[in-house]
Amino acid sequence: MKATLVFRYFWPETVLMNDIARWLVEAGHEVEVLTGQPDYRPHLKMPRQPPRSVWNGATVRRLPLLPERGYGLVRAVNGLLFVLLASAAIVFGRRRDVVWTTSIPPVVQALALLLAARLRGARFVYFLQDIYPDIAILMGIMKPGLLSRLLVALDRFVMNHADVVVVLSDDMIDVVRERGTRPRRLVSINNFSAQEPVGERAPGNEGGPARFLFAGNVGRFQNLSTLVDVFARVDPGIAVLDILGEGREKAALEARVRDEGIQNVRFRPGVSSEEAFALMAQYHVGIVTLRPGLYRFAYPSKTFSYLAAGLPVLALVEPQSALARDIEEHRLGVTAPWDVEMDRLVDIVVDMAARWRGASTVESGRPLYSREAARSRWLDLFGTLDTGQGHSSDISEQDRGGAER
Repeated sequence: MKATLVFRYFWPETVLMNDIARWLVEAGHEVEVLTGQPDYRPHLKMPRQPPRSVWNGATVRRLPLLPERGYGLVRAVNGLLFVLLASAAIVFGRRRDVVWTTSIPPVVQALALLLAARLRGARFVYFLQDIYPDIAILMGIMKPGLLSRLLVALDRFVMNHADVVVVLSDDMIDVVRERGTRPRRLVSINNFSAQEPVGERAPGNEGGPARFLFAGNVGRFQNLSTLVDVFARVDPGIAVLDILGEGREKAALEARVRDEGIQNVRFRPGVSSEEAFALMAQYHVGIVTLRPGLYRFAYPSKTFSYLAAGLPVLALVEPQSALARDIEEHRLGVTAPWDVEMDRLVDIVVDMAARWRGASTVESGRPLYSREAARSRWLDLFGTLDTGQGHSSDISEQDRGGAER
Protein backbone atom coordinates (compact mmCIF):
# COMPACT_ATOMS: atom_id res chain seq x y z
CA MET A 1 0.00 0.00 0.00
CA LYS A 2 0.88 3.66 -0.33
CA ALA A 3 0.40 5.02 3.18
CA THR A 4 0.65 8.65 4.29
CA LEU A 5 1.14 9.35 8.00
CA VAL A 6 0.31 12.86 9.15
CA PHE A 7 1.48 14.29 12.46
CA ARG A 8 3.19 17.58 13.14
CA TYR A 9 6.02 15.93 15.10
CA PHE A 10 8.40 13.23 13.91
CA TRP A 11 11.99 12.06 14.30
CA PRO A 12 14.37 13.24 15.80
CA GLU A 13 11.63 13.73 18.37
CA THR A 14 10.48 10.58 20.14
CA VAL A 15 6.92 9.97 18.95
CA LEU A 16 4.94 6.82 18.22
CA MET A 17 4.69 7.66 14.52
CA ASN A 18 8.42 7.00 14.16
CA ASP A 19 7.85 3.33 14.94
CA ILE A 20 4.70 3.00 12.84
CA ALA A 21 6.48 4.47 9.81
CA ARG A 22 9.43 2.11 10.21
CA TRP A 23 7.20 -0.94 10.76
CA LEU A 24 5.18 -0.23 7.63
CA VAL A 25 8.32 0.16 5.53
CA GLU A 26 9.69 -3.12 6.90
CA ALA A 27 6.39 -4.78 5.98
CA GLY A 28 6.81 -3.68 2.37
CA HIS A 29 4.52 -0.65 2.26
CA GLU A 30 5.41 2.63 0.58
CA VAL A 31 5.37 5.25 3.35
CA GLU A 32 5.20 9.03 3.22
CA VAL A 33 5.33 11.20 6.34
CA LEU A 34 3.88 14.72 6.41
CA THR A 35 5.27 16.57 9.41
CA GLY A 36 6.91 19.80 10.60
CA GLN A 37 10.18 20.82 12.16
CA PRO A 38 11.10 19.21 15.52
CA ASP A 39 9.79 21.76 18.04
CA TYR A 40 7.39 19.86 20.31
CA ARG A 41 9.70 20.63 23.25
CA PRO A 42 11.23 24.03 22.38
CA HIS A 43 13.60 23.93 25.37
CA LEU A 44 15.49 21.00 23.79
CA LYS A 45 16.41 23.19 20.77
CA MET A 46 16.63 20.34 18.28
CA PRO A 47 18.34 21.11 14.95
CA ARG A 48 16.23 21.89 11.93
CA GLN A 49 15.77 19.15 9.36
CA PRO A 50 15.75 19.38 5.55
CA PRO A 51 12.36 19.97 3.89
CA ARG A 52 12.60 16.56 2.18
CA SER A 53 14.50 13.49 3.29
CA VAL A 54 14.36 9.72 3.55
CA TRP A 55 14.28 8.18 7.04
CA ASN A 56 14.51 4.38 7.38
CA GLY A 57 12.93 4.01 3.97
CA ALA A 58 10.07 6.49 4.57
CA THR A 59 9.83 9.69 2.52
CA VAL A 60 9.60 12.66 4.90
CA ARG A 61 8.11 16.03 3.90
CA ARG A 62 8.38 18.82 6.45
CA LEU A 63 5.75 21.46 5.78
CA PRO A 64 6.78 25.14 6.14
CA LEU A 65 5.48 26.74 9.35
CA LEU A 66 6.13 29.95 11.27
CA PRO A 67 9.18 30.10 13.59
CA GLU A 68 8.29 29.17 17.18
CA ARG A 69 9.90 30.14 20.48
CA GLY A 70 7.52 28.58 22.97
CA TYR A 71 3.95 27.54 23.66
CA GLY A 72 2.11 30.75 22.78
CA LEU A 73 -0.12 32.03 19.99
CA VAL A 74 2.30 31.15 17.19
CA ARG A 75 2.14 27.49 18.17
CA ALA A 76 -1.67 27.54 17.91
CA VAL A 77 -1.50 29.27 14.53
CA ASN A 78 1.02 26.71 13.33
CA GLY A 79 -1.30 23.92 14.40
CA LEU A 80 -4.01 25.18 12.05
CA LEU A 81 -1.52 26.03 9.30
CA PHE A 82 -0.13 22.51 9.42
CA VAL A 83 -3.62 21.03 9.05
CA LEU A 84 -4.30 23.19 5.99
CA LEU A 85 -0.99 22.40 4.31
CA ALA A 86 -1.23 18.68 5.03
CA SER A 87 -4.78 18.53 3.67
CA ALA A 88 -3.74 20.39 0.53
CA ALA A 89 -0.80 18.02 0.04
CA ILE A 90 -3.20 15.07 0.09
CA VAL A 91 -5.84 16.64 -2.14
CA PHE A 92 -3.38 17.86 -4.79
CA GLY A 93 -0.64 15.26 -4.37
CA ARG A 94 -0.14 11.74 -5.59
CA ARG A 95 -2.64 8.94 -5.06
CA ARG A 96 -2.58 7.26 -1.66
CA ASP A 97 -4.26 4.11 -0.38
CA VAL A 98 -4.36 5.05 3.32
CA VAL A 99 -4.12 8.27 5.33
CA TRP A 100 -3.31 7.95 9.05
CA THR A 101 -3.47 10.75 11.60
CA THR A 102 -3.92 11.48 15.29
CA SER A 103 -6.24 13.58 17.44
CA ILE A 104 -3.64 16.34 17.89
CA PRO A 105 -4.67 19.09 17.30
CA PRO A 106 -8.11 17.98 18.42
CA VAL A 107 -10.99 17.31 16.02
CA VAL A 108 -9.93 19.81 13.35
CA GLN A 109 -6.98 17.81 12.01
CA ALA A 110 -8.89 14.55 11.78
CA LEU A 111 -11.90 16.22 10.12
CA ALA A 112 -9.83 18.00 7.48
CA LEU A 113 -7.75 14.94 6.66
CA LEU A 114 -10.78 12.66 6.52
CA LEU A 115 -12.34 14.94 3.90
CA ALA A 116 -9.07 15.16 1.98
CA ALA A 117 -8.65 11.38 2.03
CA ARG A 118 -12.19 10.80 0.82
CA LEU A 119 -11.72 13.28 -2.04
CA ARG A 120 -8.81 11.14 -3.23
CA GLY A 121 -10.45 7.78 -2.57
CA ALA A 122 -8.09 6.82 0.25
CA ARG A 123 -8.96 4.90 3.41
CA PHE A 124 -8.67 6.79 6.69
CA VAL A 125 -7.25 5.66 10.05
CA TYR A 126 -8.01 7.89 13.05
CA PHE A 127 -5.71 7.37 16.05
CA LEU A 128 -7.68 8.86 18.94
CA GLN A 129 -4.99 9.40 21.59
CA ASP A 130 -7.26 11.53 23.75
CA ILE A 131 -10.88 12.55 23.52
CA TYR A 132 -11.88 16.18 23.05
CA PRO A 133 -13.66 18.36 23.99
CA ASP A 134 -14.30 16.12 27.02
CA ILE A 135 -10.81 16.65 28.45
CA ALA A 136 -11.03 20.41 27.99
CA ILE A 137 -14.40 20.51 29.77
CA LEU A 138 -13.14 18.33 32.62
CA MET A 139 -10.16 20.64 33.13
CA GLY A 140 -12.23 23.81 33.01
CA ILE A 141 -10.55 24.99 29.82
CA MET A 142 -13.87 24.94 27.97
CA LYS A 143 -17.41 25.29 29.22
CA PRO A 144 -20.20 23.00 27.99
CA GLY A 145 -22.18 24.81 25.36
CA LEU A 146 -22.67 25.32 21.65
CA LEU A 147 -18.98 25.06 20.77
CA SER A 148 -18.41 21.84 22.73
CA ARG A 149 -21.53 20.27 21.22
CA LEU A 150 -20.32 21.25 17.75
CA LEU A 151 -16.91 19.66 18.39
CA VAL A 152 -18.54 16.45 19.62
CA ALA A 153 -20.74 16.37 16.52
CA LEU A 154 -17.75 16.89 14.22
CA ASP A 155 -15.71 14.24 16.00
CA ARG A 156 -18.66 11.84 15.80
CA PHE A 157 -18.82 12.51 12.06
CA VAL A 158 -15.12 11.68 11.69
CA MET A 159 -15.40 8.47 13.68
CA ASN A 160 -18.49 7.31 11.84
CA HIS A 161 -16.78 7.79 8.47
CA ALA A 162 -13.26 6.62 9.29
CA ASP A 163 -12.32 3.13 8.16
CA VAL A 164 -10.69 2.45 11.54
CA VAL A 165 -10.73 4.33 14.84
CA VAL A 166 -7.93 3.34 17.22
CA VAL A 167 -8.11 4.22 20.92
CA LEU A 168 -5.85 3.41 23.87
CA SER A 169 -8.16 1.61 26.29
CA ASP A 170 -11.56 0.09 26.94
CA ASP A 171 -12.37 3.21 28.98
CA MET A 172 -12.06 5.26 25.80
CA ILE A 173 -14.13 2.71 23.87
CA ASP A 174 -16.91 3.22 26.41
CA VAL A 175 -16.84 7.00 25.87
CA VAL A 176 -16.96 6.58 22.09
CA ARG A 177 -19.97 4.27 22.47
CA GLU A 178 -21.70 6.63 24.91
CA ARG A 179 -21.53 9.36 22.30
CA GLY A 180 -23.70 7.24 20.05
CA THR A 181 -20.81 6.82 17.64
CA ARG A 182 -20.68 3.69 15.51
CA PRO A 183 -17.32 3.50 13.73
CA ARG A 184 -16.88 0.92 10.97
CA ARG A 185 -14.13 -0.55 13.12
CA LEU A 186 -13.14 0.40 16.67
CA VAL A 187 -9.87 -1.01 17.99
CA SER A 188 -7.95 -0.62 21.26
CA ILE A 189 -4.17 -0.56 20.72
CA ASN A 190 -2.28 0.98 23.58
CA ASN A 191 1.07 2.72 23.38
CA PHE A 192 4.36 1.16 24.44
CA SER A 193 7.79 2.04 25.77
CA ALA A 194 9.73 4.18 23.31
CA GLN A 195 12.97 2.80 24.78
CA GLU A 196 14.27 -0.74 25.01
CA PRO A 197 13.84 -2.27 28.49
CA VAL A 198 16.74 -2.24 30.91
CA GLY A 199 18.17 -5.40 32.41
CA GLU A 200 16.81 -6.68 35.70
CA ARG A 201 17.83 -4.55 38.64
CA ALA A 202 17.46 -4.45 42.40
CA PRO A 203 18.12 -0.85 43.48
CA GLY A 204 16.66 -1.21 46.97
CA ASN A 205 19.66 -2.10 49.09
CA GLU A 206 21.39 1.27 49.29
CA GLY A 207 20.70 3.62 52.17
CA GLY A 208 18.78 6.89 52.23
CA PRO A 209 15.17 7.71 51.45
CA ALA A 210 13.22 5.97 48.70
CA ARG A 211 13.26 8.01 45.53
CA PHE A 212 9.93 8.63 43.78
CA LEU A 213 9.81 10.13 40.28
CA PHE A 214 7.15 12.00 38.35
CA ALA A 215 8.35 12.44 34.75
CA GLY A 216 6.42 14.28 32.09
CA ASN A 217 4.43 17.40 31.44
CA VAL A 218 4.12 19.58 34.54
CA GLY A 219 0.67 20.77 33.59
CA ARG A 220 -2.95 21.01 34.61
CA PHE A 221 -3.98 17.43 33.94
CA GLN A 222 -1.72 15.81 36.53
CA ASN A 223 -3.03 17.09 39.88
CA LEU A 224 0.56 17.76 40.93
CA SER A 225 -0.36 20.33 43.56
CA THR A 226 -2.12 17.62 45.55
CA LEU A 227 0.84 15.29 45.03
CA VAL A 228 3.07 17.93 46.59
CA ASP A 229 0.61 18.08 49.51
CA VAL A 230 1.11 14.35 50.06
CA PHE A 231 4.90 14.44 50.06
CA ALA A 232 4.97 17.53 52.26
CA ARG A 233 3.56 15.27 55.00
CA VAL A 234 6.12 12.48 54.47
CA ASP A 235 9.33 12.39 56.49
CA PRO A 236 12.16 13.42 54.10
CA GLY A 237 14.22 10.59 55.54
CA ILE A 238 11.65 8.08 54.24
CA ALA A 239 10.83 9.32 50.74
CA VAL A 240 11.64 12.14 48.33
CA LEU A 241 9.86 13.18 45.15
CA ASP A 242 11.60 14.48 42.02
CA ILE A 243 9.47 16.18 39.35
CA LEU A 244 11.21 15.87 35.98
CA GLY A 245 9.94 17.97 33.10
CA GLU A 246 8.56 21.32 32.02
CA GLY A 247 5.07 22.76 31.81
CA ARG A 248 2.69 25.58 32.64
CA GLU A 249 2.42 24.71 36.33
CA LYS A 250 6.10 24.24 37.08
CA ALA A 251 6.96 27.79 38.14
CA ALA A 252 4.02 27.97 40.57
CA LEU A 253 4.90 24.60 42.10
CA GLU A 254 8.54 25.55 42.48
CA ALA A 255 7.55 28.80 44.22
CA ARG A 256 5.24 26.96 46.57
CA VAL A 257 7.84 24.35 47.53
CA ARG A 258 10.39 27.09 48.13
CA ASP A 259 8.04 29.36 50.12
CA GLU A 260 6.73 26.53 52.31
CA GLY A 261 10.15 25.02 52.89
CA ILE A 262 9.15 21.56 51.65
CA GLN A 263 12.37 19.58 51.89
CA ASN A 264 11.58 16.37 50.00
CA VAL A 265 10.15 17.73 46.73
CA ARG A 266 12.70 18.67 44.08
CA PHE A 267 12.55 19.73 40.44
CA ARG A 268 14.69 18.63 37.51
CA PRO A 269 14.75 20.32 34.09
CA GLY A 270 13.12 18.70 31.10
CA VAL A 271 15.36 16.48 29.00
CA SER A 272 14.95 14.30 25.93
CA SER A 273 13.00 11.07 26.18
CA GLU A 274 16.23 9.07 25.95
CA GLU A 275 17.84 11.02 28.79
CA ALA A 276 14.70 10.77 30.92
CA PHE A 277 14.62 7.01 30.47
CA ALA A 278 18.26 6.72 31.53
CA LEU A 279 17.51 8.78 34.65
CA MET A 280 14.62 6.53 35.64
CA ALA A 281 17.02 3.75 36.60
CA GLN A 282 18.14 5.94 39.51
CA TYR A 283 14.69 5.81 41.14
CA HIS A 284 12.63 3.29 43.07
CA VAL A 285 9.02 4.19 42.17
CA GLY A 286 7.45 6.01 39.22
CA ILE A 287 4.32 8.08 39.77
CA VAL A 288 1.36 8.39 37.41
CA THR A 289 -1.23 10.90 38.54
CA LEU A 290 -4.40 11.96 36.74
CA ARG A 291 -7.11 14.42 37.62
CA PRO A 292 -10.31 12.60 38.69
CA GLY A 293 -12.32 11.47 35.66
CA LEU A 294 -9.48 11.95 33.18
CA TYR A 295 -8.86 8.20 32.81
CA ARG A 296 -11.94 7.93 30.59
CA PHE A 297 -10.44 10.17 27.90
CA ALA A 298 -6.73 9.22 27.81
CA TYR A 299 -4.15 6.70 29.03
CA PRO A 300 -0.80 7.99 30.37
CA SER A 301 1.98 6.61 28.18
CA LYS A 302 4.66 7.43 30.76
CA THR A 303 3.49 4.26 32.53
CA PHE A 304 5.24 2.15 29.90
CA SER A 305 8.55 4.00 30.24
CA TYR A 306 8.51 3.43 34.00
CA LEU A 307 7.84 -0.29 33.55
CA ALA A 308 10.53 -0.77 30.91
CA ALA A 309 12.98 1.03 33.22
CA GLY A 310 12.04 -1.42 35.97
CA LEU A 311 10.12 1.02 38.19
CA PRO A 312 7.08 -0.12 40.16
CA VAL A 313 4.23 2.37 39.71
CA LEU A 314 2.19 4.41 42.14
CA ALA A 315 -0.93 5.30 40.14
CA LEU A 316 -3.25 7.88 41.64
CA VAL A 317 -6.33 7.10 39.59
CA GLU A 318 -9.81 5.60 39.99
CA PRO A 319 -9.87 1.84 40.69
CA GLN A 320 -12.29 1.13 37.83
CA SER A 321 -9.87 2.57 35.26
CA ALA A 322 -8.01 0.42 32.74
CA LEU A 323 -4.75 1.79 34.16
CA ALA A 324 -5.58 0.59 37.68
CA ARG A 325 -6.72 -2.80 36.37
CA ASP A 326 -3.48 -3.23 34.42
CA ILE A 327 -1.32 -2.43 37.44
CA GLU A 328 -3.27 -4.66 39.79
CA GLU A 329 -3.53 -7.58 37.34
CA HIS A 330 0.21 -7.67 36.64
CA ARG A 331 1.26 -6.68 40.19
CA LEU A 332 3.19 -3.68 39.00
CA GLY A 333 2.66 -1.38 41.97
CA VAL A 334 -0.08 0.29 43.97
CA THR A 335 -3.16 2.23 42.90
CA ALA A 336 -5.32 4.65 44.88
CA PRO A 337 -8.00 7.17 43.98
CA TRP A 338 -7.60 10.83 44.85
CA ASP A 339 -10.75 10.88 46.98
CA VAL A 340 -9.24 8.82 49.82
CA GLU A 341 -8.15 10.69 52.92
CA MET A 342 -4.83 12.51 52.77
CA ASP A 343 -3.46 10.45 55.67
CA ARG A 344 -4.17 7.29 53.66
CA LEU A 345 -2.20 8.63 50.67
CA VAL A 346 0.70 9.44 52.96
CA ASP A 347 0.57 5.89 54.36
CA ILE A 348 0.66 4.48 50.82
CA VAL A 349 3.81 6.45 49.99
CA VAL A 350 5.49 5.34 53.22
CA ASP A 351 4.50 1.72 52.61
CA MET A 352 5.80 1.76 49.03
CA ALA A 353 9.06 3.30 50.24
CA ALA A 354 9.55 0.27 52.48
CA ARG A 355 8.14 -2.59 50.41
CA TRP A 356 8.66 -1.73 46.73
CA ARG A 357 12.07 -0.07 46.49
CA GLY A 358 13.80 -3.34 45.55
CA ALA A 359 11.19 -4.49 43.04
CA SER A 360 11.64 -4.58 39.26
CA THR A 361 8.90 -4.51 36.63
CA VAL A 362 11.03 -5.29 33.58
CA GLU A 363 9.60 -8.78 33.13
CA SER A 364 6.23 -8.50 34.86
CA GLY A 365 5.39 -5.34 32.89
CA ARG A 366 6.51 -6.65 29.50
CA PRO A 367 2.96 -7.59 28.34
CA LEU A 368 2.03 -3.91 28.68
CA TYR A 369 5.04 -2.00 27.35
CA SER A 370 6.15 -4.44 24.62
CA ARG A 371 6.99 -2.71 21.34
CA GLU A 372 6.75 -6.01 19.47
CA ALA A 373 3.18 -6.58 20.63
CA ALA A 374 2.20 -3.10 19.42
CA ARG A 375 4.01 -3.67 16.13
CA SER A 376 2.04 -6.85 15.50
CA ARG A 377 -1.29 -5.13 16.17
CA TRP A 378 -0.56 -2.12 13.98
CA LEU A 379 0.65 -4.26 11.08
CA ASP A 380 -2.38 -6.54 11.42
CA LEU A 381 -4.61 -3.46 11.27
CA PHE A 382 -2.96 -2.15 8.11
CA GLY A 383 -3.08 -5.66 6.70
CA THR A 384 -6.87 -5.70 6.95
CA LEU A 385 -6.98 -2.37 5.09
CA ASP A 386 -4.78 -3.84 2.38
CA THR A 387 -7.22 -6.72 1.88
CA GLY A 388 -10.31 -4.56 2.13
CA GLN A 389 -11.48 -5.99 5.45
CA GLY A 390 -11.33 -2.54 7.01
CA HIS A 391 -14.69 -1.73 5.40
CA SER A 392 -16.50 -4.51 7.22
CA SER A 393 -19.01 -3.18 9.76
CA ASP A 394 -19.09 -6.32 11.90
CA ILE A 395 -15.51 -6.20 13.21
CA SER A 396 -15.89 -3.51 15.90
CA GLU A 397 -17.17 -5.68 18.72
CA GLN A 398 -14.58 -8.37 18.02
CA ASP A 399 -11.86 -5.79 18.58
CA ARG A 400 -13.15 -4.47 21.89
CA GLY A 401 -10.28 -4.78 24.32
CA GLY A 402 -7.96 -5.09 21.35
CA ALA A 403 -4.92 -4.74 23.58
CA GLU A 404 -5.42 -8.50 24.12
CA ARG A 405 -3.72 -8.52 27.48
